[in-house]
Amino acid sequence: MNIILLRNKACHIWQTQLEVLQEVLKEKNISIIPKVFIIESPIDAAQYKFLGSPTILIDGKDIDEPKILPEKYTEHGCRLYVYQGKVYEYAPKEMLKEVILKNL
Repeated sequence: MNIILLRNKACHIWQTQLEVLQEVLKEKNISIIPKVFIIESPIDAAQYKFLGSPTILIDGKDIDEPKILPEKYTEHGCRLYVYQGKVYEYAPKEMLKEVILKNL
């Protein structure tokens, strides 16, 4: 499993996201070190289909890909996640557990 955390320079919640991600991996006994990649340009944003910071990709796939993708990607912006009817500034721990277990 390959895990990448995408972030930009503006949103700093990515650090909390990385900590939560690392906690989940440790709890599940998964010895993967997530890579962190900074989205710095529209080219980077388009290549990774960046939907805002933080974004997590597992094996190249967004963990919460929307049904409709934007026509244009940008390196700016923070991302929100909706999980069980609540809005979060990063993917919550329980959401990450579910996604990671599905990808094992």
